[in-house]
Amino acid sequence: IYGGFSFMYSHLLSVFLFLGCLESQSSLEKRCTPVLQQILDIQHIREKLREDFKDVTRRYREKKVDKIFWTKHKNSWHEKENSLASRVNDLYNYSYDTGCLK
Repeated sequence: IYGGFSFMYSHLLSVFLFLGCLESQSSLEKRCTPVLQQILDIQHIREKLREDFKDVTRRYREKKVDKIFWTKHKNSWHEKENSLASRVNDLYNYSYDTGCLK
């Protein structure tokens, strides 16, 4: 949201390029690319799930789905969002701890 995935990708790329000045590009890529890619992948999944739930909410407001259907989707989205947010937070912490992000 607020630039979402594109903003995050450009931010991570700029951090990645900055760190490239401090160690060899090859070493940096080998060490950091997998974890940064995981972060981007999870953020992309979160964005997709958020958009899907937004659509269900819109349909609920338009009376196209009932409250039971909406509540099941809300609970499912919330559970997935919490899990993915925790995973990405762990990856960010790891990235800071290992110097992939500063």
